Amino acid sequence: MIPKWRKGSIQPTIITGVEALGRGNDLQKLREFVQDMTALAGVNPQAAELININDLITRIATSHGIDTEGLIKDEEQLAQEQQQAQADQAGQAAIDQGMGPAIQGAVDGVRDGSVSPEQIQQAVQQIPGGN
Repeated sequence: MIPKWRKGSIQPTIITGVEALGRGNDLQKLREFVQDMTALAGVNPQAAELININDLITRIATSHGIDTEGLIKDEEQLAQEQQQAQADQAGQAAIDQGMGPAIQGAVDGVRDGSVSPEQIQQAVQQIPGGN
């Protein structure tokens, strides 16, 4: 049973959906901003370089109410992937120059961290005809 309250002593407050309304408004503003930046990049391509894409992605996910923990790659993951891509590229360049078997160990070394991609690139450059 609910006790009787004096009239006017309780004010109802709507709490369900208010946060969602705020996120929806943020999302709409982000969409409009991205459209504006896309149009501006058509006029000046350097405008697109000013956007921090990771932050934009995080804000869009937040506006949808999505927890981004583990969803969006952090700077360390991106750096590791870039290092791996450099190693693969250097390895492919060596393979293209007929050094496949000899360079495979170096590429494996980059993968396990014992050799840097820069070391492989330097070795490839020292090969006659290397880039």
